[in-house]
Amino acid sequence: MDRLEIALITAILIAGLFVAVAMTGDRRADALAIPDATLSPSDELSAELQRCKALAPEDGEDPHCRAAWEANRRRFFGKPTLSPSEGAAP
Repeated sequence: MDRLEIALITAILIAGLFVAVAMTGDRRADALAIPDATLSPSDELSAELQRCKALAPEDGEDPHCRAAWEANRRRFFGKPTLSPSEGAAP
């Protein structure tokens, strides 16, 4: 085998690896996607908490986020919860 054949085989293997990684990444993204129309109140709270985590520190006083964190604390400690859309007291 000369250098050209080795380079060609290496390029084909690398291209195959890139294709395999790209195909795997797409399936994982689809598996993690949750349709918004089927969210239960618990999923709605989780979605709101994820949104709040993405906010900048200066946005930390968002009343919806404070209500969501309070609802999450109540859920964690086994107390009755209000969904964030019902407006738990901040």
